[in-house]
Amino acid sequence: MVLIGIGLIFTIIGNIKEAKEHGQKINLNYFLIITGLSFATGFLSGGIQHYLDNPSYAGILLGLGMIITYVTFFLKDRFKIEKRNLAVVVILAILFMLFSHYVMDNTLLGEDHHGSESVQH
Repeated sequence: MVLIGIGLIFTIIGNIKEAKEHGQKINLNYFLIITGLSFATGFLSGGIQHYLDNPSYAGILLGLGMIITYVTFFLKDRFKIEKRNLAVVVILAILFMLFSHYVMDNTLLGEDHHGSESVQH
């Protein structure tokens, strides 16, 4: 929880600084977007870091991170989100989650991200 808080604070500070430099309006919508972007970045980095420990869980983090990153990136920069492109990202994220759960989870059973045997409780 501490890492989430620290990451969120630094993301907000950095984005406020960037918004002021570019003359962007800072409001509740802006805070929601950068908070979503912060969580998405955390999902992606946490999913990558812990993929070997628990591919099912990490696959969910990575899939959600892909979707949230895609949406918040376009909202932040005020680009139009094409429904077709969003559908492709969602489908790829779901396929990645399913692959992580049904294929990789069984393949990597018992290994951790340090290359050693993990203890199953």
